[in-house]
Amino acid sequence: MKPISRRSAVFMAAVFMAVTLAGCSGNSSSSSGRQPVTPNYVNGYLGTANIRNAMVYAVPVNVQGQPGTELDKLNQQVYLGEVTSSDAQGYYRVRVAQQDIGKAMVLIVQGKDAGTTTAVCELTLGCADGWAYKQAEVVARDFSLTAAVGNVQNNTRININWLTHLAADHAYTSYIDDDNDNDNGNGNGNGNGQATTPTEGMFTPFTIERGNIWLSRQFGLSDVVSVRPIAPSEMHNDPGLSAVLRQEGILYGLLLAAGQQLALDADQNEVEWLRDVVAQQRQLGGQLYLNNSSGFSMAALYQAALGIAEQHQQRLQSSSLAVPPQLPAVIEILRNKANQLSALAEGTRSYIRVDAAEINNWVDRFEQAEKFLTDLNQRLLNFSGDDPKTCGDYTGNDCVNSFVDPAYVTKTVDYYDGLEALYRKVGPGLDIAVERLRDHALDFIRCLNGAACVGGNFNAKTYSADGITLTVKGVLVGLDGEVAGKFNAFDVEITGTQTVSYVNGNGERQTLYVAYQPVKNAGTNTESKARLRLVYNDAYEDPPLTAVDDGAGNLPADYTEALGFDLEWPLVEITFNGEQETLDFYLAAKLIGVKDALEPTSLYHYNLTELSLRTRVQGEKLGSFNEQGVSGDLRNQAELTFSLKPNNAANYYSPTPWPRSADYFQAREGFVADDTTPVRETGLFRYRLLKDQSIVLSATKADVTTEVLANYLEIETPGLGINRFELFTTDDQRLLRKCSIERNSSNESIELKKICTSANSVEEDFDLIDDLINGEEDYLGLFAIPGQGAYKPDFAAVNYGDRDVVIDGILRASFVQGLDQLNLRVAHELVDVVNNVATRAPRAIVNVRINRPTVDNWEVAIAAGYDYDYLVDVLPTGTRAQSLYLSYLVRDLAGQGDKRFFTELGSLIVFRGGVKLFTGDEKGESIGVTLASRVDYELGEESKPCGYANRDQRVAVDGSCDAVGYITFRNALVAVIREERGVYVARFSDGRFIVLGV
Repeated sequence: MKPISRRSAVFMAAVFMAVTLAGCSGNSSSSSGRQPVTPNYVNGYLGTANIRNAMVYAVPVNVQGQPGTELDKLNQQVYLGEVTSSDAQGYYRVRVAQQDIGKAMVLIVQGKDAGTTTAVCELTLGCADGWAYKQAEVVARDFSLTAAVGNVQNNTRININWLTHLAADHAYTSYIDDDNDNDNGNGNGNGNGQATTPTEGMFTPFTIERGNIWLSRQFGLSDVVSVRPIAPSEMHNDPGLSAVLRQEGILYGLLLAAGQQLALDADQNEVEWLRDVVAQQRQLGGQLYLNNSSGFSMAALYQAALGIAEQHQQRLQSSSLAVPPQLPAVIEILRNKANQLSALAEGTRSYIRVDAAEINNWVDRFEQAEKFLTDLNQRLLNFSGDDPKTCGDYTGNDCVNSFVDPAYVTKTVDYYDGLEALYRKVGPGLDIAVERLRDHALDFIRCLNGAACVGGNFNAKTYSADGITLTVKGVLVGLDGEVAGKFNAFDVEITGTQTVSYVNGNGERQTLYVAYQPVKNAGTNTESKARLRLVYNDAYEDPPLTAVDDGAGNLPADYTEALGFDLEWPLVEITFNGEQETLDFYLAAKLIGVKDALEPTSLYHYNLTELSLRTRVQGEKLGSFNEQGVSGDLRNQAELTFSLKPNNAANYYSPTPWPRSADYFQAREGFVADDTTPVRETGLFRYRLLKDQSIVLSATKADVTTEVLANYLEIETPGLGINRFELFTTDDQRLLRKCSIERNSSNESIELKKICTSANSVEEDFDLIDDLINGEEDYLGLFAIPGQGAYKPDFAAVNYGDRDVVIDGILRASFVQGLDQLNLRVAHELVDVVNNVATRAPRAIVNVRINRPTVDNWEVAIAAGYDYDYLVDVLPTGTRAQSLYLSYLVRDLAGQGDKRFFTELGSLIVFRGGVKLFTGDEKGESIGVTLASRVDYELGEESKPCGYANRDQRVAVDGSCDAVGYITFRNALVAVIREERGVYVARFSDGRFIVLGV
């Protein structure tokens, strides 16, 4: 069991959504008054009540079936829940949050770092290494014990010892089939067939309860968790229990103490010994050897327990201490059991079985989960009904179900084929409209500057052509105020209806009408018009003659480059001559200009920083509706919403003036960071390294300064700025801070013109040369050069007193454009017409969200559904809805040295309405299921496939792949998914399994 592992916010949100959607309906009540909450506690004994001053964690089980963890203030993983310590009697009492009552919980015992956790020897002849009887010795550093309960309640008794540890481990362990010999003979007794290889699984209420019953049955106890074990050294004291409970407690304590004897016999400490017992239990599928001469066996355990019992009986009889009346009966039980086990053949194993029927309410759940997932697997494989034997079209008993009705798929495909044909008709006209609009805008600017233009279209401050009118308006962008009636940005506003006549792809003459409509802004008496904004570095009275790089690095004489472009068309309506369809859309786009910061003659190349598009197409009227007092037309209609926001747009210098899709996820040619053949920029930096200089520590608004002596390093990137690293002492603390600073005409630093970050504490002997420049920790960082990448100064021999020393820079990181956010939503509403009567067809919707900042780090989420009534967050739901939500995240975790580690987190939520698998109701029922996965691996030059992102490259280091999935059905974890022999197998906790994807 791995008690601490990585967790995913995506996974948590997805499972929460599934729980919300799949939960049972019912009545509820609430009260506005707050009631006092009585604290909840659980308690118990550690070991035989012989483990003292140990840490006890009460850890709730999370949605992945793992002990819950979180990050502490030091960014370290720590357990969720409360923690306490055991007392001198080995007893503990720990609080449980109200929100965790009724849920699964794991109790974890560990030794304290200070080495103050001890265990008492229960062997009258002494334990290992001179550890005397009843003497307390410090436990091993890796000491740990666990216990688990499937339904924690207030005052639950949860003892924690090596038997509960075996029960918890069996609850957590899953078994898969990866044995090439098909059968290693280690049946686990769960009906798993050839699944005999143990691997990490999950804690669920079912597996926990089964594990506790399993080990109780294995050792002949009524309950390993709640029965109080009585330490052999304390059996003479009356524990205040009934005779029956006292007898079982004495037996339990002797079995636990026998573990000390077997560890002593094996020349191991108790941690090592228990580790071997756990390994045997896993290897034998939850069974243990009853009689075996090598390693642990039940015969040896009972023989050791018998010896301990007899030794304590003799000790008590020879002293004045009372012999418990139950001890002779316990000795007889141990003797009979030891003789019985010792008579068995060598290598005989136990044969424990726990059927799901023995655990309340789980048989039906596993049966339904298997049936639902088998049906769902078939439907997802035949998603749109491509199989010739799809149910509906094919009526045989062997028909194959589909996720979406094939007739609906056909109708949808025909509709979008029609839209594509329509676009082929109007697309050429749209291209002509945009080209003419651009030409008109540029001609307008030429007219405003008195240059050659089509003067007949120009009238003072307006420009009219093709039915539209252009006007210009100066605006201020990023400036505090107007400068002598000048502006650094200009809006070319567009009004009217543009008329375009052209010949379409079918050779037919057609007229396109493009209406640029103003939109009133809610809450204000203003309106937004379609516009193109040009932003400049300087301010002008009118927009200057503007041009861009012609692709060959040329700019016409007397023309100015725009710093950026901002396009917004709040509402554009398009109608087509001879067509009854209409199209309207919203469009907004922003472009930013980037230059090579080290090349003064470079021209602006423009990158996209934002793009938004919404378009809606409506067909002809097919009928009418009147629903709940609301009436309207029935039409086939579709809507598309798209938004895009790249990252690093302000730093990447593209090879062409205008943005292209090929500009993403690749570095600029010639500026690829490579440690083997590094890119070097000669004379990139100048530095000053000075000692005992008076610097301004702080200053008031009135320039009253506080000064201090400091050593500092200034690194200048000519034309871009100066960074200073200041090292000084104040209030008996050695501090380092980073500043940006300016210099005067005499090239001296201006103390009152610097901006500094908060100072960080460093060691008293911290030195700018030894630690800042040459130290292993990267205090300096990298220096960004827009248009190229991030460089590291290449220092040579460095001495205090150096001034304006010129050094090279080495490219360590390339600027690459990625996707900060991409969102796409497509939805449509279609109409069925039967016998000239129009009715609504099922609605359908798809939402896609993508984040890909770099090529190896990405996240995609897709929500899709049809025949839905409403959305819960992004998931379509309803009484008939068929929908799914798929998310997948890939992260390159980097690593140490040359090592790279990847993690992949996936989640699939499927919601199906109208399911009739388990009900006779004509409407069926709604069921949700969640499949979640986690993959971790090291990237290397191996030939092992792992995960999804790099699977085809087969580059996972052998033995590093850890991939697991979890299935939640009706709000309960029911199965674990792993890859076995090249296929994915879902293994249920009760032994059922299904193969996914086939």
